[in-house]
Amino acid sequence: MDTKATTARESIAELSAAGLGTVDLLREVGERIRRVVPYMTTAYMGTDPATLLPTTLYHHSERPFDVDIQKAYFDNEYLHEDYVKVAEIARMSRGLQTLSEATGGDLDLSRRHREIHPQVEAEHEMRVVFRSAGAVWGCACVSREIGAPDFTEEEQDFIVSIADDVGDGLRLATKFDMPLDPAPAGDPAIPGIVVLSGEGRVESITPEAQEWLTQFDEVTQDGLPLTIHNVARVARARALGAHLPGPARGRRQLASGTWLLIRATELRGDELRIAVVLEPARRAELAPLIVLTYELSAREREVTELLLRGLPIEAIASDLSISRHTVRDHTKAIFTKLGVTSRPELTAKLYHEHSLPDLKVAV
Repeated sequence: MDTKATTARESIAELSAAGLGTVDLLREVGERIRRVVPYMTTAYMGTDPATLLPTTLYHHSERPFDVDIQKAYFDNEYLHEDYVKVAEIARMSRGLQTLSEATGGDLDLSRRHREIHPQVEAEHEMRVVFRSAGAVWGCACVSREIGAPDFTEEEQDFIVSIADDVGDGLRLATKFDMPLDPAPAGDPAIPGIVVLSGEGRVESITPEAQEWLTQFDEVTQDGLPLTIHNVARVARARALGAHLPGPARGRRQLASGTWLLIRATELRGDELRIAVVLEPARRAELAPLIVLTYELSAREREVTELLLRGLPIEAIASDLSISRHTVRDHTKAIFTKLGVTSRPELTAKLYHEHSLPDLKVAV
């Protein structure tokens, strides 16, 4: 395994620095991981670092892609108590855990194992997050068929060893996949609204929402993109009392290039209903994500925020209790990382309309 692992690790590091798009990167990384860590099925996902909701999905399996199975996995992730959730792994220093480890070897303790794994003839499962610049940019769920051995410590160590490189590649891919100045779609003054039942069935939809939906390019569940259903699942889970780490909101690039904000909330009434609102994202909502993609340090992010507010160097130094010289050093580093030369250019770059990767499935 040593030779295979070394070769794969070097290849993945090169791929992550090559500027590939998200789906292409996940596909190539997945092929190299499989040479070292054999598996039956895996789902590689790019995630929105602010919410951990999937933005891109690459699925590899010996079976055809099944939307209902994918729905069951997402329902398990957001609506039910279980082991080895992505949000939990994101808080772990190692960023990886197997289902066997989490359950102490008793896999039947996991609802996912009892209800979903038999449908795909899977047994052992391992999940990992891909981090970069202090944020999670993707994750993977890897499983092996019934009767296959569990993932060894050596295999797990290999996955951990390449996780940061993959995270860096996904962050770079996000920059690569963010075109400037997309054409607006529909009337941006009128948001689209979709009302779902508590079970996720569409009860009503406005014409504006239907117009937005024509521009999605991804697998659908009951006529709605999985992205929308996932945001609605978070809102439903919150309504039922679940304590989830992120808000019921997501961000999505459409075919037109418009960057769409998707928000969901509970509707008060006798029965549980979820309203999903679709509207163009405002420029200010994108700035924090864009700052993350350029790997600014925590202090550089603070300086950037104050620069964007128009504060002079002296005021920034006073506000952060640092010297003016240090502020200038941070400002120079910020300009270099973002490829700008002045404060107006910085403002223009961060408040342009950017877009995130599509949630596309490659099988």
